Amino acid sequence: MLRPELPFYFALPVAAIAYLMIVNPLRTAGMEISPYVDAGYSKVQYAGETVGAWLARLNVEMPVMVSGQAIRGLSNRQTGELMAAIRQRENSGRYDGWNPYGYVGAYQAGAAALAQTGYIKRDAYDKAEECIQKGTCGKAHLAFIQNPENWTGGHSYAEFINTPMVQDAFFIALANFNVESGFKRGVLRADNPKRTAGYIAASHLKGAGAAGDWYLHHDDDADANGAKVSAYAALGEGAISVDAGVMQTATRFIGMREDANRKELAAFIQKAGLQVNPDSTAWCAGFTNAVLHANGIQGTGALNARSFLEWGTATNNPQPGDVVVLYRGNPNGWQGHVGFFAGFDQQGNVQILGGNQGDKVSVESFPKSRVLGFRKAPNKKLFHRENQTWKTRLQQIG
Repeated sequence: MLRPELPFYFALPVAAIAYLMIVNPLRTAGMEISPYVDAGYSKVQYAGETVGAWLARLNVEMPVMVSGQAIRGLSNRQTGELMAAIRQRENSGRYDGWNPYGYVGAYQAGAAALAQTGYIKRDAYDKAEECIQKGTCGKAHLAFIQNPENWTGGHSYAEFINTPMVQDAFFIALANFNVESGFKRGVLRADNPKRTAGYIAASHLKGAGAAGDWYLHHDDDADANGAKVSAYAALGEGAISVDAGVMQTATRFIGMREDANRKELAAFIQKAGLQVNPDSTAWCAGFTNAVLHANGIQGTGALNARSFLEWGTATNNPQPGDVVVLYRGNPNGWQGHVGFFAGFDQQGNVQILGGNQGDKVSVESFPKSRVLGFRKAPNKKLFHRENQTWKTRLQQIG
């Protein structure tokens, strides 16, 4: 009797599931497994993690860059903290000099990174010897970087090594390139700035590919000095603080949609005492209240956007994190929209970081003529963030 034959597109996942269910417990128990079986298991697991990350990125959009924001996914405060940590690790905080491998400045910039960010001519880099491209021949690598002919117009080695602001701009450009690749690969999420900082640091050491392999598969790598990707990831994650105010809190949700992420958004808004189904109810005021509550600030406790016109104090000089109230429909009616001020665009429109904007959390521009008011938060807080857990426990006991 012949066994039933499964089409390959059914047989493959069945075989993979069976393989994982049998081999994984054996590996966990420390039992000896054939090297061929073990290698096969690793390949199946690697493929599964890669596909899972790819599917995850379909659900979560890359965070929008807010006006004045330096690195995507990080507040400017966090960017400064990360840059200081990288400078200290790479060159003891100094902007001058180079190492034995020919990497220069505060961030130990190499030819590959300088070409990637547009400081060194791409065609000159592509024609360079392989050891220069890989940064393994110290003197030749340094000579290539110091050669004025290899720099793009408007840039020079002398300016780079003598100007901290230029080196900082280089780091930011490289970080944004790596962060974009991290979101496209499904490694990063807008709601996890520590992971973003760790990924940037790991990418700075060995490139975005090695950083992604560490975060997705825990495949560690090291540079010529023995510095490990995992150590740099830990350095980046530990460098930044996450309590950076309402803008940082709201930024973590950028890209979350009212349909695909309904449960997460509803649970977050519920923490402020509001029951909302984002998929069927206007939720901009609920999201604003929840972000304020997460930072220990009393909101309005209402789902009406215009309720914020009576909240806090009015200001004509809004700063990032202040609340913006717009009208919808009739300026004298009851409908409105509310979110957090993120700046002005080049056309003078007001940029708002908020919920229920295109059915998701995003940064969008709105005509300034629709603004009903800018509001600053009241000075009095509900509680200090460090006491929030204890307050919740006491309420549960009482």
